[in-house]
Parts: sequence; C-alpha cells; structure tokens
Amino acid sequence: MLRFCLFVVTITMAINVYSQTNIGITQLSNINTQPSAGNSPDNNLVWANFEFFDTKKFFEFNNVNLSYLVNAKTRIHFGNTAQFSVPELYAKYDSANTTLYLGRKILNWNSHEGFWGIDHIDHIQAMDFASQEREGLAGIYISTKFYGINFSVLSSPVYIPQLNPGMRVVDGKVKSSSEWAQLPPTHAEITPGNIEPIEYVVNRPSNSEILLQRSFGLRVAKDYPKGSVSAYGLFKPENQLRLNIDGKYDPNKYVAEVQVTPVVNHHMIYGFEWVHNLRDLSFTIGSTLIDPNDSFFSGVRLFDFLKIDRSVRDEVVQTSTQKRPNYVKESYYYLGATKEYKNLKLALFYLDHITKHNNADEYLFDTVKWHQAIGTNVAYFSKYRFKIESTFKYDFKMRDLLSQIGVSREFSKGLTGKLMTTLVSSPNANSYWTPFRANDLIYSQLSYTF
Repeated sequence: MLRFCLFVVTITMAINVYSQTNIGITQLSNINTQPSAGNSPDNNLVWANFEFFDTKKFFEFNNVNLSYLVNAKTRIHFGNTAQFSVPELYAKYDSANTTLYLGRKILNWNSHEGFWGIDHIDHIQAMDFASQEREGLAGIYISTKFYGINFSVLSSPVYIPQLNPGMRVVDGKVKSSSEWAQLPPTHAEITPGNIEPIEYVVNRPSNSEILLQRSFGLRVAKDYPKGSVSAYGLFKPENQLRLNIDGKYDPNKYVAEVQVTPVVNHHMIYGFEWVHNLRDLSFTIGSTLIDPNDSFFSGVRLFDFLKIDRSVRDEVVQTSTQKRPNYVKESYYYLGATKEYKNLKLALFYLDHITKHNNADEYLFDTVKWHQAIGTNVAYFSKYRFKIESTFKYDFKMRDLLSQIGVSREFSKGLTGKLMTTLVSSPNANSYWTPFRANDLIYSQLSYTF
C-alpha cells in the first residue's frame, strides 16, 4: 500500500493591487460676501489638489498575506498656505480569521459620523467648513472571529490631533492655514466703550505631553443573514485639543493679553449600531454616548485606573478673565435608510441629540453642529460618464440648512470636470453655522487621475 503526501505552498511577491494619483485645480467663488469666519484674502480662491492612493499586496503564503495602504491629500493655496491630510496609512496582516492593521485606519464603528461631520471617533479632514471626509486613528487594530462573533480591538500609545484647520500665533495674532477656520476675536471691550486689541500668547505643551497619549477600544459584532448588530466602547483623547483661556489687560501696552494653553482631554465613547438589509434597501439605527469626565458608571473610573493626569485641564489660575471648556456629556441616536438602483442611490438620515448642550462662546468653539436634524443624499450616475449628487441637511431646532449640489463629467479617460455649490442658512446667532452663513460658494474643478 502506497501513501502519498501532497504539500502545496503558494508564495506570491509584489502584487500591485491598486494605485491612483489625482491632480487638479480648484477655483472657489463667493456668491454673496467674503467668508466671515476665516482669513480668506479675497472672494476668488484658487488652489491645487494632490491626492495619492496606493494599496499593494506584497507577500502571500497560503491563507496569509501582507499588504499596505497609503492615502494622502494636499491642498496648496496659491500665494497663501497649504493643508495636508493623511486619512489612512497602514500595514496589514490578513489570515483566515484574523486581520491586523498597524498605522492609521478609519474605524467606521459609527457609520453615520461622516455624513453629519461628527468627529468623536474618527477625525474629520476639515479642509472646508462642510467637510464629510474622515481621517483614521493611529495604533494597532486587530479584528478576529470566535464562534461566529467578530471582535475588534484598538490599542495605541500615541495620539495624533486633528490636523485641520491648523492654527498658529504670529506676532500676537491667530492665523490659520485654512480660509474657513473660525478665528477668535481680535479686540476686547475692556470697559464700556473702551475697545483694545488682543495679543495672544500660546503656552505650548511639550511634544511628548501631546503625542504620548493612550487609546483603547473594543467592538463586538454579530452578523446574521440580513444584517449585523454591534456594540463598542472606546477610551481615547478627543480628536481636537481643548483650550484653557486666561486673559488680563496690560495698561502699559494698551492690549488685552490672552494666554492660551492647549490641553489633551480623554473621553469615553459607548455606542451600538444595528444594520438590517431588505433586498436592496438597508436600514440603520444606532446610538452614541460621549463622556469627557468618565462618569457614566459610578465607582468605575478608567481615568484613575490608567493614571491619566487631569491637573492641567482643571487648573484654576487667578486672572481677570478665565474661560474653561464645557466638559459635558453628549448622547444622540441616529437613523438611516439607503436604497440603491443601477444608476441611482438614495439615502435618508436622521440625528437627534438627547442631551442638552450649551453653545460655546467665541473663544472655545465646541458648539454642537446638529441638534435635531434630517438629511438626504441623492446620487445619479449616467452611462455617459455624467454624475449628479445633492446633499441637504436641516436642523429643526436651530433652523439651519446646509445644501450642497454637485455635477461632474468625465471628458476622457482620467480627465474630469466638476461644478459644485454650497449654500448655508443659519438664522440663529448661537448656531455652529452662524459664522458660515455668508459663505454661499461655487466650486469649479478640473482634475486628472492616472
């Protein structure tokens, strides 16, 4: 009797899966007045766009493969400044039941964050005031399956704050690389009728105090034939630095000196999401709770367990004027429905903030974007390389309306022209969108992809 043993090993090296580079020129024109929230030099802005995307599987051994992904964007304003974004940059290990990412990756644990421009979990690119594109979190991300249940774990010893809109202090004045950055006041009323300029000073923490911050997250998900149910908990620094403001008037210099201290604040995020598919119709329901003080569960404080130093955040300084961020809990639920046809995609969204939130003042900028809002997205793809897409968001409580309509046409292979308009209506003075209500814009873009 003969026995045969067959052992097959398949090794593949350097397989280029997908690579794409996009370059383009964009011109922006203000329909009504100059942007009121930022430092735009005129009503007609021109910038160059560069975007690079590359993913490559460079090693494969039976059911194990190694790959990487790079996605980077740059916007260069002619005669002004530049903005940068790295949405994702990671190496990937993939086997039969386990996937490991090392680098920066978009988690997408809350699938509606991008549409509403919310940045509690993933970052928002924020290259413009209505940005929906996201940036990932840096660290080690592991996804595996046990007994039909998907477990995802995020662990990271480092923290990368949201890059845009970047702000800096030059000669006592706050500047930004973004024309849409909401800048703080330039003058203060010292006494009734006595208005003096403000001189800003930044008490900048060391790089280690900002970058060496821990994150940890766990997501559990169960798939079933027509959908999935998931729940998650996440402990991480907030995506944007908080600001402690301390000011006093200097009668010798006739200026109001404002000292700004950036602070990294950790918060806890809890949430669940249920997705159910019915043929080509998909429904989503979810809820998210955000606690910047780690106080949802009495007696169990993760900040204390991990020895997170909060003395700088809560420090009290005796000055004539002192402002501290509002460390308040937030919770909201969201609903969604999408339906796809061959050349048409329809989506309906709803978001409701359960907790009340006091809008911040002009220094701290932590106003809620959407309180009780409905949104729609419609995209039509023509067989003649023609695309129309529209997005509308309306807040019932604040009566804010954000409208975006875009038309694009691919003239030849790789060459695309696009025309888009953004309109903002915000009747209330204390709305997040108030500084942008004069920003009715028209974008025209010509780009080439290769």
